[in-house]
This record gives sequence, C-alpha cells and structure tokens, in this order.
Amino acid sequence: MRLLAVWNTTWLCRTVLLVCAWSIGAWSQISVVCAQTRTGSTEATANPASSSEDVVRFRRILVPEEYLDQAREDVPYLPIARDEFERLVRESRAARSLTRLPKAAIVHAEYTARLDGEDLVGRDSFWDVACWGTRETFLSLGNPTIALEGAYRPDDITSPLVFGSLDDGTVGTLVDRPGRIVFTWTAKGRHDLDGTLRFDLQFPPAAAGSLTLELPSDAKPVVDDGIVIEQRGETEDGGVSYRIGLPGSGRLIVRILEQPSENKQQAAVTVREQRLYDVSPRGLDAVLRFSVDILDQPLDRCRLRIERGLRIVSVSVDGADVSWNRVAPEASAFENTPPAEHAEDTPSAAESLKTNAAEDLREWEVIELQLPRPLVGTSRNIEVRAIKPWAKQVRLPHVVFEDAFWESGEAGVLVRSPLTTTDLDYRGARLLDAGLSPGEASGEMFELGLFDPDAELTWTTRLAETNLRFEETTTASLGEEEIVAETLLKASASNGNAFSLLLSVRPGWRIEQVDGIDEAAVRDWNFQPEQGDRPGSLEVVLSSPVGPMRPVSLRILARASVASLGSGERGLASGDRDGITVPLEALLPIRSSVADFERRTLQVDPGPGVEAELDWAGAETDVMVVPETADAAEGTPGSRLLSQSAEAEASPVWIFNAERPAALPRLVFRRRAARFDVARNVRWLLREDGTRLEYRFVVTTRDPIASIQIACKDWDKLTDVELAWRRSDDPIRTRFAPLTMTGTGSVRSIRLPRPTVEPFEIRLRSKGPESAGTLPIFDVLDASVETLQVHVFSEQGFLPRIVVRGLERVDADPVEEPGYRYVVSYRNTDIGENVSPLLQIQGLMREKAPKLWAWQERHQTRVTSSGTTYHRLVYLLHQELPANPKWTLPESVLLFDDSDPEVPRTSARDEQSNLRLFVDRVLVDGRPAIWRIAEVEGKPSLLVNLPDTV
Repeated sequence: MRLLAVWNTTWLCRTVLLVCAWSIGAWSQISVVCAQTRTGSTEATANPASSSEDVVRFRRILVPEEYLDQAREDVPYLPIARDEFERLVRESRAARSLTRLPKAAIVHAEYTARLDGEDLVGRDSFWDVACWGTRETFLSLGNPTIALEGAYRPDDITSPLVFGSLDDGTVGTLVDRPGRIVFTWTAKGRHDLDGTLRFDLQFPPAAAGSLTLELPSDAKPVVDDGIVIEQRGETEDGGVSYRIGLPGSGRLIVRILEQPSENKQQAAVTVREQRLYDVSPRGLDAVLRFSVDILDQPLDRCRLRIERGLRIVSVSVDGADVSWNRVAPEASAFENTPPAEHAEDTPSAAESLKTNAAEDLREWEVIELQLPRPLVGTSRNIEVRAIKPWAKQVRLPHVVFEDAFWESGEAGVLVRSPLTTTDLDYRGARLLDAGLSPGEASGEMFELGLFDPDAELTWTTRLAETNLRFEETTTASLGEEEIVAETLLKASASNGNAFSLLLSVRPGWRIEQVDGIDEAAVRDWNFQPEQGDRPGSLEVVLSSPVGPMRPVSLRILARASVASLGSGERGLASGDRDGITVPLEALLPIRSSVADFERRTLQVDPGPGVEAELDWAGAETDVMVVPETADAAEGTPGSRLLSQSAEAEASPVWIFNAERPAALPRLVFRRRAARFDVARNVRWLLREDGTRLEYRFVVTTRDPIASIQIACKDWDKLTDVELAWRRSDDPIRTRFAPLTMTGTGSVRSIRLPRPTVEPFEIRLRSKGPESAGTLPIFDVLDASVETLQVHVFSEQGFLPRIVVRGLERVDADPVEEPGYRYVVSYRNTDIGENVSPLLQIQGLMREKAPKLWAWQERHQTRVTSSGTTYHRLVYLLHQELPANPKWTLPESVLLFDDSDPEVPRTSARDEQSNLRLFVDRVLVDGRPAIWRIAEVEGKPSLLVNLPDTV
C-alpha cells in the first residue's frame, strides 16, 4: 500500500498512519462488498439494516506495524489516499445531518360522500401516494377527524392496509410502493345554535384534493375556506352534487343550508321599502330597510340585488347580523318581456332588450342571505348598511328585493354641512318636503315618496362658504431641549356651517393632542407632518358644526425641538451656553389660510433652567401687551413686562399681540446655571510610605440639575469615582464629558443619569503625596455656596507638621478610620476672592514627637477702669504620652486666689513692678484640675496635673 511505504519515523507516528491505513481498508472493504457482492463484513454484520443510501459507518483499529497482515480480514482491500479518505468521511457525516423529505406523501386526494341524515358517508374515495425509497415506510395522515376504513390497493385487493397511530397520536399506514389507495370514510355532523347542520372536517394533508358532496335538491353546502361548484346533472337519487376544493392543510368547515327546490312553490312575499341617506364630505352612508310580510309558507331563500361598487357594511334580520354570499345573477331577472301587443316589433327591438339586460348584469350583483331558519309571519325587518365615496354628483344607491311584491317606499336624504345641495334629479319618486335639519345634525333634509322599486335619486352638492373666524391664545413654554406650545383656539362662522377645520402647521412642530373645552366637541383629528416642500396639516373633525350661533373652543398641544426652530444645531441641554435665537413668529404652531384671526395673543414663558431676553432689532415695539396696572419703566421695549415672578432669579413672562407675526421680535434664550450648594468633606490619611485622599461632595440644589463641573490641577491622580444619591446606597453610573483646560486647572463635567432636584453625593478617591505635600483642592464650578472641611488622620506613632492658609481649626468628631489616629480638622474661611485655601504637610515626625502639644490657643483679655486686667486662656491640647503641661509665667508676679484677693495662695513678688497675678481656676474638659505655682528652672511656672483620660 502507498501509505505503508512512508513509515520512517517513530512508533507513535507509525501508529497514527496505521490507523489511517486500517480505516481506509475498512472503508474500502465495506464499499466494495456492499456495492458488488452484498456479502457480510465486520461492519455490515454489525449494522444489518445499513444500505448504500445510508451514511457510511466505519471504525478505526489501532495495530502495530508488524501485525498489519493479521488484522486484515480475508476480503479484498482497495488502496486510497489518506486525504481523499478523510474528505469522504466528512461528506458522509455532513449528509447525516441533512433534513430529509418525507419518504411517502399524498400528492392527490379525492373524497366523495353523500348526506345520510346527520352523517356524511364516503364512497369511491382514493389517494395517489408517492414514495421515495426502496423499503416499506410510514405514510403520515396527520390527525384526521374522519373515520377511515377498508383501505386497499386496486391491484391487490386481498391485502388490506391497516391504519395505526404513533406515540404522538399521528395516524398513518405502511406503504412499500407508490400508487393509488382506495378507502371508505364517514364523518359525524352536529347542529349549531341556529339549527344549521355543520361538519368540522380534517382530512389528511395532500398537495391537491377535492371533496364531492351529494346532497338533496333542497340542501346547499356553504364553506368558510374553499370554492363550491355546483355540478351539472342529478345524482342517482335525484339530488345535486357539489364539488369543493380542499385547502392544503385539509381543514374544512361545511354547513348544510336548506334551499327551495324548483318543484317547491315560492312563498308569497310583500315588502315595504325605506331608504335613508347621510351625505357628508366624509362619504355617503346608506341604511336600506325592508319590512317583509310572508303571507303563506315560510321564506327560506332571500336574494337582494345591489349596485356594483357599493360597499356593504352589515346585513341584519330582525336586528341580528347574518352572513351573505354573492351569487351569479340570472339574466332573465333583468329582461323585460315585451307585452303581447308588441309581439310584432322588429328584431332590432328584441336585440335592444338583450343589450339592456347585459348592461344591467354589469351594473348589478346579487347577494343571497344565509338565513339561520326560514322566515315566517309579517313585519320581518331586513336592513342593509352600506357606504360609498362622496362626489359632487352622486347617484344614491338602492337595493331591490328579488321575488317579492313591492308595495310602497319612502326615502330621506340628509346633506350635512358644510355641503349644500345645488341640484337634485329623481325618477320614480316625488319630493314631499325639504328644509333644514331640525335635529343636532346641521344640514338640509329632504323627504321623498317612492312609487317604483327602481326609483333613481341623483344628488349634486358642493362645499358651502362658511367665513370662519379664529381667536387664538398660544402659550409657549421654553425648555432646554424642546418647546411646548398650548393653543386655545375659538372658532366661529359668520354664515354657513363647518363640520371640520383644516389648519396648517408650521415646520418643526408636531401635534400631540387635540381636544375641546367641551369634552364632546371633537369627534376626531388627524395630523400629517411636513413632507418636503409641503407643510404639515391638521384636520379637526367636529362632533357638531361651527355656525353663526355655535362657536367651538379647542385646545391644541404641540411640541418642537429647540434645534428645529432656532439658530443652533442642538438643544441647550447639550452644552450650548451661548444661547439660541428663535423668531417669536416660529412659536405659533398653527396657521390658517381659510380663516381670519380676530385676536391673536402669544405668551412666552421661559421654563426652569432657561434664561431669555428679547432682541428688538427690526421689530415693531408696539406689539408688547402691557396691562393698565403694570408699572412699566420707560426706555427699551424689553423692559415692559406683563408680569414677573416673585422670585428674584425667575425669568420674566411676556405677552405679545401676534396679529402681525412678522412684526414680533426675536427671542434669545440660553441655559441658566442651576443654583446649588456644595459641602466638600475631605479625609487625608497620612502614612510614612504614602498618603490617600477621600473626597465627598454633598450637593443640595434648588433647580433641576443634570451635571456639575469639578475643577482640579491633579485629575491625573484620580483613581476611583463613585456617584450615589444621598437617600440610596446603590451607586449610580455616570458619564464624563471631555476634559477642558481653564484657569482653575482641568475641568471634568459629570453628567447625572437624569436631572434631579434631590440632594446627592459624589465620592472621589485619589492618591496623595508620598509623605509631604499640598492637599489637592477640588472646586465645583458655578456653585452658589461652597464649603470645605478637612479631617487629618495619621498612622499610629506619627505626628504631621501642618501649614494652613484660609483654614480654621475646628472641633469635629469624624468617623474613625481603622489603623489611623484622628489628628485635627479644619474648615475654610473667607480669605478673599479667587484665593484658594491651603493645607500643606511638611513631614511626619516620629521619634522627636512631643508627648503633649497644643493645636490652638485662644486668649481673651478684659481691662477695667481700675487698671485690673482679666485674662482667659483656652488651649486645645493633644496628648501623645502621659505628661503634665506647664506654663512659664512672668518673673515678677504675685499669684492670688481670686476668691480672696488679699491672701496670696502662692506668691513671687517683684518689688519694682509689684505685679500680682490672680488665678481663678483651671479646668480640663470642663472639670476642675489640680494645679500649682512653682519655680521651674528659676522661673515661676503654672503646673497642671492632667487626668489620665485626656
């Protein structure tokens, strides 16, 4: 073999190659034996069901090279290259994963059945089956609802087929070849609530199929999904057969309806007709009613002749909706048989009658009502509702009741405003009355009497001139990203009536809501946004028309983005602090070319976070509305404000006369900086090998705030940022704007997830100087009030040397820090504008640190008129190790107890100055302490014994 000749490496390599060689041999053995001799082999014996069409199965056997001959079986082997063998293996495995088509299916099915009572009894039914494969396979029949039995092959009637089901309930049978299968079947019917016999049929799925039903002559099938064709000729028992096409799913619902046979005498029917028409610009609504009297036997078939193109909305019998089907009209129903005296007319006259009948067939169609049960009695009401598009000239549609005696008829026509009648033409009718509508529907009313069932009524209408007038008040609320306009529109008409208002919408605006001051004033509204050069439009359909004595008031809510109306390309909230200019005319979202504005007012209200001012360049100054009680200052028109909020920092509210929009000034508005206070709290943790800084900014705002800007020269030392609400322990993610350089250092803008007026905190952590350095101060820009408090902690056994500027030592009780000792706290003081406080660590002392030192001394002195001076000294002490403080006193003093000034407790007299010092008391943390006067190193000193708790 070719592969065996290349073994020239180690045993492992030879072993791998031997595996390939043995696999090749096994595969070749299977392929040759199966294809030529079909004899057994190791693989074939293990898989007796395998065939040439299945995926090839093989196994790899690992043997040493010297035993290769012993591992082979006594069958011929075909050498093959290793790469070619692996390719064949991959293709074989890929073929296994492919989804195969069913190996047997029904390609055509024919079902035939006759109605026997409430059952369908099948006969002469068959399937044409296709098979793919050479073995017996399962033919799936799905889950049929018909009972199958007696299946056999026409060429083998002695071997009937057996039906069974799988575990999932699928019914089927085993087939071994294609061909036809003949069977019988039955189906059970049931009655609906209205008494109609119904069959819910589920046939086995098939590519194509049909159902032939043999029914009595007085029965007719109706299906929900399928086509029913009545076949010519009678059945063996004198019935009628119908052929129904089956859908691919095999699902079919058949209802059996009773219908009169030709031998059955037609019922005597008399009808009275009423037509009601409602004509408006929205279209024509028709209500066509028949009052039916059945004089003798029940009426089991009802056919109506309607005009083509008329859209039927509903058909009801005695108030209950019924279904209906279109049926082919009979030409004889439209042919007029000439009287006997005209029997000698020329052939051209007869040809003319046929032509007219053909034209009628094209203009009319017939529908048949599916009556749940035959109609009996008198005054049975049948009503047809239909619609038709409005046109300036329209023929009012009507319906003809077939096979009935037409007794009388009447018609009513309502032409709603703003339509008015310019002409009317009626044939087979007479006008009884005409005038204005007395009801809520404004318009013209006509009443007609009909003396022909085919009476034609033709109406010509046009839109009446209404001369609309508007009064408008628009309030525009300015926001950072969008502008909201609320328009109160009062519409009236000097003459005529208007059922709808057509308005234009300025570019950039979108209408969000339209309603009436009276809740029932608006029936519907439709907004069409601008498209290209075509402006937006708003159509408001009113529930009652606008007339001379019937005004209507509307409320229209509109929104527009700041970028779409102003000079900027984005909203103020995106960081544009220079302002955006908007013409005030653009703040009026509604325009109209068909109405006159009698009064038009615009009110501009800058919202929270927005500052606005007026630009009067090129505008007329008399458009500002100033009330008589306003105390307006003389000067620029912008100073004449209608009203101003009591809050000093609130933006003004302006009101303008907007009857001439082009004369209005322009509005410049910008984002107002939010008013907020910041309390900065810093914890400086000092260690010998480095320091760590923790910042906490508590922000309290009075305006909605969406971001803050923090400036510092040491942003590169920032290691962690955490944003959290004060009332929540959950951190909130934030976004950082790009860094900008200012005079105060690097500035980073922190944007909040959403604007808020609630207090929140920002926590920053950063590395500090290694052992000495200046505290980095983070400043929050645009803060109204900014405070700073610094807490210094040092590692146990160390004492920092601190230099401060603009900071005051304060008593504080900060949170303990594990591993650190609290040292001191400071707060900022007012040291001048643009001067930052300073806190500098000059180093940490360890071995030379004193046992006791004073952080602060407060000395109060009071001088009386007698020459006595009173002193009060307060010291803030820090005790590192047990020690007692001493104070060196002036060398020439006399110390006396203040309770008895004449008796000195301890004295050291200076004969020259005669200075006497009285000690009132010594207190430590508010409690009396033991003290004494003594000479220390030749100097009078005050010695105090400190308690151990200090």
